[in-house]
Amino acid sequence: MEEELSGAGAQAEGAGRRVMAVDPRNTSRQCPACGHTAKENRPKQENKPA
Repeated sequence: MEEELSGAGAQAEGAGRRVMAVDPRNTSRQCPACGHTAKENRPKQENKPA
């Protein structure tokens, strides 16, 4: 995963930012405020174009 971030990491450093690798599992279900993970945290995808 670090290899995938190397280009983005270099660009981020150049802009004075940092890049942090995260485990992508359940990131769309995890509450950003408290970290609780639940299926209900993800809004339904109904009526959204594919």
